[in-house]
Amino acid sequence: MSVPRVLVAPLDTSRVLAGDATPGSSTGSTMMLATRQEDLVETRRQLGLSLIRSERFSVTQSVEMATYVLLVEIDDIEAFSGQLKLIDPQTDATVVSRPVSFPTSIGSLRSETERLVSFLEERLQNR
Repeated sequence: MSVPRVLVAPLDTSRVLAGDATPGSSTGSTMMLATRQEDLVETRRQLGLSLIRSERFSVTQSVEMATYVLLVEIDDIEAFSGQLKLIDPQTDATVVSRPVSFPTSIGSLRSETERLVSFLEERLQNR
């Protein structure tokens, strides 16, 4: 039995940047985003490692080979929270979606990404 191949997309911060474009907003989110770049990269890396450790997923770097794309949309850069989505790249349909909030400590981040991958495994098994 083959396991689904997942492409881990870069974390999407467009909503954070869009918030700075609204009237009356400051560039605070943009500045905070600049200071959180390392956290964004590490979160994506930890998600990929958690998927690699999973027996129910494999990871690919190619969208053409991907069964799913794992996307995290960051809504609040200060709270480091948003939506986790598993998307079918053939149809652009969201297969699984849930709110997420990421810790910034590496140990807690690893535990959180492991928990999220377990959630995805269960959701796909119950489909």
